Amino acid sequence: MNKKIPSFLFINSKVFFPFTVLCFVRDNMVAKTAEENCYRIESNQLDVYSAAGLEEDMTSIFQKGVTSLYLDFSNVEEVSSSVLGLLLYKKMIYRKQGVSLYLINVNPQIQKILKILNLNGYLLL
Repeated sequence: MNKKIPSFLFINSKVFFPFTVLCFVRDNMVAKTAEENCYRIESNQLDVYSAAGLEEDMTSIFQKGVTSLYLDFSNVEEVSSSVLGLLLYKKMIYRKQGVSLYLINVNPQIQKILKILNLNGYLLL
């Protein structure tokens, strides 16, 4: 979501022309589902611009005592290499803490990419 905030340029305590500052307000990328330890990715496109938000949300959903986390990819149509790298990194971090991370409901195109990269057995349930 974008917000436009009217602003003024101040130089040496003098007001100059008004201009608009465009601020980006990030929506949550991950939402809890009815299933236990399952979270749905809300975005249909996971790219380099959404990777930071996804990383923040994946960090916030981690809870002590959980042994597995499932990311529901049913909404996701495109995944960039930066997000694949993030998923591999998070899986490694979670595994060190005794937590398994799996992707579920992955569309066939993304499954093909994971198979070509030999990641299907590593990330898919």
